[in-house]
Amino acid sequence: MTQEDYLKMSDEELTKLAERHRIPSKSFTKEDPDDIEADFYFDREKVIEALLLRDEALRARRTTIISVVALLLSVAALLVSILK
Repeated sequence: MTQEDYLKMSDEELTKLAERHRIPSKSFTKEDPDDIEADFYFDREKVIEALLLRDEALRARRTTIISVVALLLSVAALLVSILK
């Protein structure tokens, strides 16, 4: 998916996707230092950034696998041509 796809999703959809991929979707703020409890909120930017990083890693992994397979095929073809 692209960043635009994630930006079009609702908070509910992003939350479900984040939970599915075990991405923390909450952040907290403590505006008042005397306040004992922090205020938690859904952090859209954090979720989208984590999803984009995950997508890039998956694409890189796929590309690496394809490159290794292509290299193995080239080596196999070279061996076949040498043995002929």
